[in-house]
Amino acid sequence: MLSLSESSNSLQGDYDTLLQEKEELQDKYSDTRSELQSKKRELGQLICTKQIDDIVYENIFDVSTILAGWWVKQSGVLSVQGTYRDHIWNNTDTKIHSIMFTSSDDNQPYVEHFLVFFDEFGWNEGIFWITEQCWLDSPYQDEQ
Repeated sequence: MLSLSESSNSLQGDYDTLLQEKEELQDKYSDTRSELQSKKRELGQLICTKQIDDIVYENIFDVSTILAGWWVKQSGVLSVQGTYRDHIWNNTDTKIHSIMFTSSDDNQPYVEHFLVFFDEFGWNEGIFWITEQCWLDSPYQDEQ
């Protein structure tokens, strides 16, 4: 049986160990928060200066229609001829949405591509503009 002194020393040792673990966890937490802030700043640089605000992720056809409506309002776009979608992964609504349009600059046909993420498989809804390499509707905007 431990004496009161031995028990007290044992408890003090346990306390000291827990205190050291707490300090290590606080350091890790501080490092993780710093890294998170850094990643948020990096993400902020990937947000397009132009944003699409009225997007609704009901289904892929509505997204294509809204995206085409937004695109036709952009400078340099004379008209939109249509949209199509390319599969990236099987059995997902997340796809590359492409918009065929005529340029008002040279009256030539072009295609613009957007990666549209849906709320599936742990992904957040969002639109990544492939040409500009930025988010038109960031799945992480609320976290900034």
